Amino acid sequence: MEEHTILVVDDDAVLLRLAELTFAHAGFRVVTASSGPEGLRLFYVHHPDLVVLDVMMPGMDGWEVCERLRQFSDVPIIMLSALSRNKDLIRGLEAGADEYMTKPFNPGILLAKTRAILRRAALSSPARE
Repeated sequence: MEEHTILVVDDDAVLLRLAELTFAHAGFRVVTASSGPEGLRLFYVHHPDLVVLDVMMPGMDGWEVCERLRQFSDVPIIMLSALSRNKDLIRGLEAGADEYMTKPFNPGILLAKTRAILRRAALSSPARE
């Protein structure tokens, strides 16, 4: 199995570390960023296979990062947020996210959703002919 790279963007250091350990233990290459601008920069450098993106970050929030990524990439995005109202979930999906999970989250469910999204992305990839 090819190693996938996951970019996790969150300003919460504890959550960032939890996500990093969860993905690394499962065999993923993990890149982390603690702000929206840093996340965009690392996206250009590492070309991740999937992005896990917090919504509420100072400066550039996750909504804006998601919209910017969608301007040039169809990389799968999972938004992870403490915002749990239906309108927040709808906003996330309409901004371009493939999945929206609320905090606190179960690391096993995040991992399972990541694997499912990556499987679907691989099936729809033009390189799979």
